[in-house]
Amino acid sequence: MKQTFSEIISDLVLNLKTYINSKIDLYLLTSFEKIGKLFSTLLSSIILILISFFCLLFITIALALWLGSSLNNPAEGFLLIGIGYFLLGIIFIIFRKSLIDKRIIKSILQSLFNQEKNN
Repeated sequence: MKQTFSEIISDLVLNLKTYINSKIDLYLLTSFEKIGKLFSTLLSSIILILISFFCLLFITIALALWLGSSLNNPAEGFLLIGIGYFLLGIIFIIFRKSLIDKRIIKSILQSLFNQEKNN
């Protein structure tokens, strides 16, 4: 049985609508997957930073107490550690754009666009 021209056009429109809806669903699912991976990476990074912070905190306190007992003045031990952190902070401020910002942006972009390469 032959289809009329209007039936062919209506089938074409129906197929086009189905295709567009499928494409929208695909983009939504891909976006949600990327957002999920980004949040997962962000959460694991935050947990790792917190663990590192507490390790560094206790090591710093132990080092300050050890320096203080070596100098027979606990305040001097904490003062030396404080000066060390102050100098480290100045170095960080000077080099943060070249060392930190570019690496973070690069790693985020790689994690977002790495999925597209795999697909």
